[in-house]
Amino acid sequence: NMTTEMRRPFVDDEQELQSEPREQRLLLDILVKIGVAQKHWQKFLDEEIGVYDFFLLRREDLIELQLPIAVRNRIIAFHEHYRQTM
Repeated sequence: NMTTEMRRPFVDDEQELQSEPREQRLLLDILVKIGVAQKHWQKFLDEEIGVYDFFLLRREDLIELQLPIAVRNRIIAFHEHYRQTM
C-alpha cells in the first residue's frame, strides 16, 4: 500500500537525509519511494519545490524541469494514485 509506505522513511543514506530541512526530507522521501533517481533530486531542490508544491506539479512542469520520461511517468502515476486514495 503506497499510503502506508509513505509514513516510513526509506533512504539509503540516512545521514544525508537528516541534514536536510524537514520539508525537503519529506519530499526526498517521496521521490525515493516512487523511484526517482538521486541524480534528479537536485532539480526539485533548486526550484524550491516543497511537498505541497510537488502535489501541484503538472505534466508541463515536469517537462520544464527537464526530467526524463520515465521519471515524469512515475510522478504522474503517483499523483493519480494519491488522488484516487484520498
